[in-house]
Amino acid sequence: VLAWLEFRRVLFRSVRDVVSRAFSGLKKRGLISMDDRDVTIMDLRGLKRYAENARSSAMSSRVTS
Repeated sequence: VLAWLEFRRVLFRSVRDVVSRAFSGLKKRGLISMDDRDVTIMDLRGLKRYAENARSSAMSSRVTS
């Protein structure tokens, strides 16, 4: 049981780090702003473009793998 709890703790920390880095990248690009726990979309078109490019990149890397 202790191993499972430790695994969950590490997994949660990893997920939180990934999400934090993703939000930081979006903020640096001016696509979103963050204030405490609120996220505001500053550039909806840019965010959609970013998502489409990320999706395209992910799909092309799957095809070449």
